[in-house]
Amino acid sequence: MENIDFLIKYLLDEQGEKQSRYNLTDNEKDSLFRALCNIREPKKATNEFYKKQDEYLKEFNNLNGIIEITDDYKIKDNNFLFFCY
Repeated sequence: MENIDFLIKYLLDEQGEKQSRYNLTDNEKDSLFRALCNIREPKKATNEFYKKQDEYLKEFNNLNGIIEITDDYKIKDNNFLFFCY
């Protein structure tokens, strides 16, 4: 989960926030990353950020699978992830 740590640190640094010293679970890191992306203003990031984000999202999709939403699809949990533009 090296990529998620980089991504969270990058987004916190953008906001002038200190890196959290709490020991977060993988799910908490996923939620924090998603939250930071949701509040981030749309602007360019570094190529390294986009590379790490791409690697992280590919890993996330490989672990969780890609879901196709159909009429008979039922949401079982809130395990959705959005990426930063």
